[in-house]
Amino acid sequence: MDSSKYTEERVVIELTDQGYPYFASDSKLSIEVRVAADDSEVEIVGSSESLRRLGEILIGLSRCKDYHIHLDGSSESVIAVTPVSTNLVITNSDDLPVVDSRTSDPPDWARG
Repeated sequence: MDSSKYTEERVVIELTDQGYPYFASDSKLSIEVRVAADDSEVEIVGSSESLRRLGEILIGLSRCKDYHIHLDGSSESVIAVTPVSTNLVITNSDDLPVVDSRTSDPPDWARG
């Protein structure tokens, strides 16, 4: 393994008494959700700090089956989401159909 191609990150997830992840809201963090007009592509755009928090949220949710979190444009949201009318719900569920194969090969940059 070529160590120059890897970085190590440490993520600490605060848990509630019930064992669910807790994320304090931070008014500095925001992401924008862009959906193509034909619904064929979704892009999530944010600052490095906002995307890191989104990663922490995903890691925290991966620990709790059948748990979900709502991210929206409200001031109480862990990360503010724009456009304001967008409500991004992230759910940990195993009830998704299994995809048998890719429809196309990954781009060169994603092959490693």
